[in-house]
Amino acid sequence: MLRLGLALGAAGWLAGGAASAQDARYFQGTRSSANVYVAPVASSIQKVAVMPFKAPTELIGSSVSDIFVTEMLRARRYTLVERGQIAQVLGETEFALAGLTDSAAIAAGRMLGADGVILGTVDEYGTVAHRGRSYPVVGASIRLIDCDSGQVMWSVGHARRADSPVDTLSGHARKVVHEMVAAVVQNWRVQRVVASDRRSSSVPRDNPDDPVGFSGPVVMTEAMPPPQPEGLTTDDFGLRAVTLRWPPPADRSLSYRVERAEGPDGPFAPLATVAATRGAYTDAGSRGVPLSDATAYYYRLVALDRMRAESDPSAVAESLTAPPPDPPENVATEAPAGRMARLTWDPAAAEGVTSYIVERADAKDGDFIRAGTVAAARFEEGGTTSSPLADSTPYWYRVRSVNRVGSAGEPSAPVRLTTRPPPAPPAGLRATSREVRCVPLEWPPHPDNDIARYDIYRADSPDGPFARLTSVHGRDTTSWLDGGRDPGNLGDARKYVYFIRAINTVGSESGDSKTVAAATRPLPPSVAGLAAATGLPRRVELTWTPSPDDKVVAYEIERAEAGEPFAAIARLEDRERSAYEDTGGTARRPAPRPSLRDGTPYAYRIRALNTASAASDWCKPATAVTKVVPRAPAGLRTSSGKARVIGLVWQANPEADIAHYIVQMSVAPDRGFVEAGRVEADALRGLKQDGLPPGLTRYYRIKAVDADGLESEWSAVLAGATKPQPAPPARLAVEWTGDSARLTWEPPPQSDIAAYRIFSKRLMGQDEIATVKKAEYVFPADALAKKLVILVVAIDRDDLESAPSAPLEIRKPR
Repeated sequence: MLRLGLALGAAGWLAGGAASAQDARYFQGTRSSANVYVAPVASSIQKVAVMPFKAPTELIGSSVSDIFVTEMLRARRYTLVERGQIAQVLGETEFALAGLTDSAAIAAGRMLGADGVILGTVDEYGTVAHRGRSYPVVGASIRLIDCDSGQVMWSVGHARRADSPVDTLSGHARKVVHEMVAAVVQNWRVQRVVASDRRSSSVPRDNPDDPVGFSGPVVMTEAMPPPQPEGLTTDDFGLRAVTLRWPPPADRSLSYRVERAEGPDGPFAPLATVAATRGAYTDAGSRGVPLSDATAYYYRLVALDRMRAESDPSAVAESLTAPPPDPPENVATEAPAGRMARLTWDPAAAEGVTSYIVERADAKDGDFIRAGTVAAARFEEGGTTSSPLADSTPYWYRVRSVNRVGSAGEPSAPVRLTTRPPPAPPAGLRATSREVRCVPLEWPPHPDNDIARYDIYRADSPDGPFARLTSVHGRDTTSWLDGGRDPGNLGDARKYVYFIRAINTVGSESGDSKTVAAATRPLPPSVAGLAAATGLPRRVELTWTPSPDDKVVAYEIERAEAGEPFAAIARLEDRERSAYEDTGGTARRPAPRPSLRDGTPYAYRIRALNTASAASDWCKPATAVTKVVPRAPAGLRTSSGKARVIGLVWQANPEADIAHYIVQMSVAPDRGFVEAGRVEADALRGLKQDGLPPGLTRYYRIKAVDADGLESEWSAVLAGATKPQPAPPARLAVEWTGDSARLTWEPPPQSDIAAYRIFSKRLMGQDEIATVKKAEYVFPADALAKKLVILVVAIDRDDLESAPSAPLEIRKPR
């Protein structure tokens, strides 16, 4: 019956090859550019486990591996282990997916009874920009490893961008995986399939063109159970685990069922079925039910063939698990900082210790609680504001060793630790008085290195109450300015009392330092020695004694006229300043030119301002009177009737510092005056204007200007005139005598006529004929050859000419 079963099994495998040939077109018609390698050796791998693929995300790896499983089923080359079994084995053995090495994968495959394992990595799974559009791109590498030899039987890698941007990532992934499997299938012919009893590592490749299929005789054996397993051994003192070992049997098709009991006589319970060629198995218990410490366990093996026929059990092997680890020795404690504990110890000598549990109690025989778990032989707790420890308090500690399977041993002997006391009160606090509305505080650094801040307290008197002002952070920050800045916001001439406290990094607070007192600076003293100079022209010079207060930075000056309130006129930003000249204007509206009135009394006062603009009292006012302006000039006289000239003279002003006089003129007595000239005071007090036209009348006024530029009022306006021109000759007449003509006229009424000019008028201009002294002229005969138009002009002794007379036409009678 067993012989018939083997024959049917071989026939079934050959039938599977025929079915694969039917699907050959599915792969043979695929063009693939994948990079593929198929080992040119004989292979007896029938059952494979497809491990989860590594990928950027678990979902991507699972998706691509599912696509690959579907393609491999179409290839009909291997029997695939169910995915649920793979997940169970990986979970029970706690293999990390990210760390699934080749050796770990082979071990998992053997536990699954697989002949080979398939590992894959998804290198690319996303999109790439190409010519302004996004295309899916998928890349992966997959390989098959023989679980017996560890040899890579085939490997394939492929990466490709989709042909169209409308392709989906999942659809493109199916194309890439199909091309990869097609590349492997198309190259399988170089790997000959043999029976499972022939070792692939020892059978050479016969011919790369041999067809894929079974090569060699079908083994027919007697229908008998498999041989009893032999040589079973176990390791002692495993950490909640027992490793079983046996020599692999000659028949590679056998499986071994591992069984365990708590006594040598059973009852035995099955643990797992593994490939007999595996040669080893480790029992770590089941999930949630590990093996116990220091406990004896008994094991045996049962062989199973492919028809599930069982052998007799092997001899029973005993193993004793390791006891819990010993406690560490030489546990030492110290308090390196406030509310902090530090423990050190010698590492435990027990095998597999991976951590230590530190426990704490308030008394040696008290209830210990877990304080923490550490991997190294050193533990610290506290040292922060959330520390569970208190200041100056004793605590008891003990330590347990924990091995890699979580077994905790007995605790060490309790050791005592007393935490540090709180910081000592700070010393050396100093406060500086006489600062402007602020108080500087300073102190030396606290001797404790773990000081985190200083709290500052203030009161108005030594009796309090004190209130916390602020916290200054940092051990080496040893100063603070009460008031915020210099100048600050405290009151003037106020007394304050201070103390500080030191607080360390865990929040422990010291006692109060000694109190210190300081007072802020009073207001500046009143300005002394203010004096105002009288008699200055349109200005007042002020002088005073600079303030002795070294915090004074400015002075404010105010001015008032009789009966008027004081108004600010200046702010001077220099304490050493001791003089100021007032020329008018105010602090808000400076005068563009002197604006103090002449001969006017003004009162002044001044006060000092410190850096906080705190002002002293106003000083006693000082008064000054500005200089009086000169009198208006008197005795102005002007000339009249002089040819082309107007002259002016006046009396000298009585003031001794007159610098000059300003003369103005106008063509009207009440408007339009312009400057005609300036006459120095030490020169002749007069002004002459010549080259003037005849008959000109001008109006004049003058003012006096002293050496300080003060100007008098204008004098009375007085007119001056030049001599008018003569009247023109009148009643021109001509009398003929023979060939000559005698011209006569009536002289002007002026008595100083000196001559007459006779002109002949032309179309364009006129020609002078003669100049005579009498009121007549005789034309020679040759001058009368043509018609004449005669004009006569009178000239006085000052060469002033009259206007031309009326024209007279002279024509010789016929």
